[in-house]
Amino acid sequence: MTPHQIKLVQTSWKQLEPIADTAVRLFYRRVFEIAPVMRSLFKTSVSEQGDKLVQTLDAAVSGLNHPETFAPIVEAFSSHQDLYGVEADRYELVSEALLWTFQQCLGTAFTVETEAAWAEAYDSLAGEMISDGALPCGRRELVG
Repeated sequence: MTPHQIKLVQTSWKQLEPIADTAVRLFYRRVFEIAPVMRSLFKTSVSEQGDKLVQTLDAAVSGLNHPETFAPIVEAFSSHQDLYGVEADRYELVSEALLWTFQQCLGTAFTVETEAAWAEAYDSLAGEMISDGALPCGRRELVG
């Protein structure tokens, strides 16, 4: 990611933080609209999963300035992979729901350029998880 993309992601994340609870509700509503089967993959409350999602995104966004911290973030995120069943192809669904949520919450502040920066950040995180074996094949857990 470029320094400008990192700044866009970090700035928009700070704008979203005060309304994180609303964003989490919208995110999960969207995930379940796109793929109702995802609801059965969650063993804990959406609220609890939302907290994990926010913590993970916060750590990932904070780590964008320091790529060496990215591996521990991926490791922490994937350490919960035995809890929920998710296919590697579901990462695209999560990306779609995440970007939609940001658009809903940030409105015109979520520009095309900011969306592209978030897509790059998410793809990096998901790509690291998949390539590091967090999702070697078949089903794995979903955090967030």
